[in-house]
This record gives sequence, C-alpha cells and structure tokens, in this order.
Amino acid sequence: MRLAAAGALVWLGGGAALAQDDETLWLYREPTSFTDVVDAFDEHDPFDLNVSVGFSRSLLTGVVQRETNDPMHPEVRRPDVSGARASEAWVDIAKFEHLRNILHFGLDVGVYHDVALFLRLPVVLSDSRELTAPEGRTTEEVNADLVAADPDGRAVPLFQLPFRSPTRSGVPWLDVGAAWAIFNQHRNRHLPTWVVSATGRFATGEPVHACFDRAPMGRDRCPNPNPAGGTLEPGIGDGTNGLRLETRASWRSRYIEPYGGLAFQIGWPGSSKRWFEPGGDLAGFMNTLPPRIGEMTVGLAIIPWEHRGRWQRFALDFRLVGQYVSEGHGYTPLTDPLGSSAHPALTEAVNERADGAGARNTYFYGLTDTSSHGRVMARVAIEMQAARYVRFALEGAVGGSTSYLLTFADACNPNVDVGDDDPRRGDCRTGIINPHHRPVIDMPGRRFRMQGELTLDFAATAIAQF
Repeated sequence: MRLAAAGALVWLGGGAALAQDDETLWLYREPTSFTDVVDAFDEHDPFDLNVSVGFSRSLLTGVVQRETNDPMHPEVRRPDVSGARASEAWVDIAKFEHLRNILHFGLDVGVYHDVALFLRLPVVLSDSRELTAPEGRTTEEVNADLVAADPDGRAVPLFQLPFRSPTRSGVPWLDVGAAWAIFNQHRNRHLPTWVVSATGRFATGEPVHACFDRAPMGRDRCPNPNPAGGTLEPGIGDGTNGLRLETRASWRSRYIEPYGGLAFQIGWPGSSKRWFEPGGDLAGFMNTLPPRIGEMTVGLAIIPWEHRGRWQRFALDFRLVGQYVSEGHGYTPLTDPLGSSAHPALTEAVNERADGAGARNTYFYGLTDTSSHGRVMARVAIEMQAARYVRFALEGAVGGSTSYLLTFADACNPNVDVGDDDPRRGDCRTGIINPHHRPVIDMPGRRFRMQGELTLDFAATAIAQF
C-alpha cells in the first residue's frame, strides 16, 4: 500500500509522471527534436548514435519582373519594394519554377553528457529550373521586352522564353558540426533546455555554371565567356563554404513544449571563387560574398501521448521561421539565362587594372548583386517514436519572401580613393569602376527583381537510434 501511494506521488522534471502499471503514462526524459542532443556516458546509456535517412521535395515559384523606363507600358506593375522610387515601373517577364528532390543522410554521435558531433550530407536527385511566360502574357510579348540594344545598336535578346536549365544532380555540400546542451531540463527541472551549436559547411563537387537545357545550334550547352577557361559542366552547388551559429531553448510543461531559437549564417566563396571574383581580387568589387542570413524561430511541440516504458511518443510540432537576408552577390533565378546569354554587353570582358600596372579581364558568369529581403516559413510536423530504436517524422512547410532586386550592382565603388589619372576611375566621379556592374541589367530602368516568391516543402525522415 505504501509503495503504491509513493508511486502515485512521484513527479519527474517538467511534469512527468511515474507509472504504477503498464497502462499508465510515463513521460520521456528527453526534449522534443528541436532541442534534443544525443549524449554519452550516462549511467544506463553509455553511448548514443543516431543515423537518419530522409527525403525532401521543394518547389519554389515566383514572378521575375524587369524595370522599364516606359511608364505607359501596358503591363506596368508599380513598385512595392523598400527604397523604390515613385517613378519606377515594373513589367512581368517570366514565371520561375525551381523543383528539387533531395535525399538527406545524417549522423549524430554522443561524445559526453549532452555533447554531440553531427554530420549532414544531402544528395540532390534532381534540380530543375525553368522560366516560362507569366500569366496573362504571351511568349512573343515577353521576348520582345527582353530585347536590349547592344553597344553597336543591334537588337539582341538577353535570353528567350521558354528557358530551361539542365537537370542537375549530385552532392552540393557537406555539413559538420557540434552541439552542446548547456542546460537540460530533464536533468535539472528548474532550468530550461538550452542548446548552442556551430555548423561548418564545406562545398563539394563542381559549382553551378550557367547552362542551357538545349543550347541553340552553333553554341555550347554550357558556354564559357572566358576563352581560356576550358570546358564547363552544369555543376550542382553554389561552391561556397559557410559557418552557422545557433542557440535554441525549450521548456517542457506536461504535454506542451514551447521553444525558440536564433541563428546567424555567413558564407564565403570556395570552389566558386572564380565566379564570385572574376579576374581575381580587384579593388573595385563592391560585393564578393553571398548574402548573410539572420534567423529567428518560435514554435510549440504538443505531446498528447507518450510511454517511456514502451519507448513510444507521438508529437505535433508547429513552427514559424523568419529570416533576414542581407545584400550580397551570388546565384539567382537568372544565373542560367543571363550567364549563358549571347548579348555582347554580357559576354565582353570588363578590363580593370589590378595594382596600377597590370590589367585583368573580368567576365560575367551570371552571378549578380541582390538586395536585402525577408523570408517567413510556417512548418507543421508529426514526429513518431515507434520503438526504442526507431523514430519517424513527416513535415510540410509553406513560405514566402518580400520582393527583392536580382540585379543592381553599383557602377562605381566610392570606397577606393585614387587619382584623377588612374584608368580604373573610368567615368566615376569618386572611387573606381565596379567590374561586377553591367549596365544592361544593373542600371535603373533595366534591373530585374523577384516578386511573389513562394516555397512549398515536404519531407519524410526515418531515424535509427542506438
């Protein structure tokens, strides 16, 4: 009798209840997946190892618009981006679709109490991108708007619709990191679970190069504007290395576990350095790094049922993720069409002296400067602990982005002070010319932007826990 009464009164951290029989609920001593860190050297669990395999399918759509100097154009869309001038007018140019199917492999290894190392390896099964005529416009109308005068006065299209990129596949990067749960509520119920982590991203394989799905007769499928560059391949990743720092926290109270997190991500060119800095390290470049990303996450896990004795758990996870994406230089929906363009203003090299003596040619590979913007993603997931060593997760997400410029490189870098007789000054009043600048796409009245970007994601994951 005394043992039965004592068993009914035992209360584990976070509101857990100890069972008297097989049918009574036993709550887990681990947080939900957002703040869970595998560990080692616990009294009854000396070593943890998780192996995961997942599949994700992601569709990104949006409308590419081009700025026009003709405010009477019948297809004009007025601006709604921050910093836009009242005189700016935009025309729908193309509908963009980007579909990716990816296999995800993961490995988590516990090295001490609440300390783990992890590895993530994505394998892109297919990556397809295409530009088609936007709703309400014909292909002929759009192609007429894409014709731009070249330096000799001829009418040459920047690209033509429909435009399809080659279907790419391969391993774009490898993530390696470490996580530490500084506090663990299920070790000390008076403290929340607090996790910090650092992840390094390492580029693998050939970076993306601008290519056609079917090149016009007489042109290479993956044209190289640099005659000395050799044969090019479509590639798969952005060829950048990166570092992601993140902090997460959660608090379990009976059947709910609210949580939140902050993250910051930076990147720099790796194998794609020759695309980011064509011609080498030149003083005129304004942007040579991909956009930096700041991220905030808030969410709530609801655990309506779990049984520690049977190693079973069922959880619903609701999450909202907001991101700030800074100005930067890199790949965009227009990398393939612009980078493979036959327009002379994009194929001819820009010449800049490197050090006051030599001169270097800078070619255009399709990478452009993009403006800062925001993203929001809503996610719903179902997580099921089926048995002691097996866990499954299904998730869906929908997100959107504010409008942002796809091409807007400044003509001059005012931060470099040179004499009036320095040829790098060109027509700049101050500073020197920016080799990334291409007037045909970067000048006001000719710029491109992304409008109405929408992302739909689905993922399924199976995890073996040892």
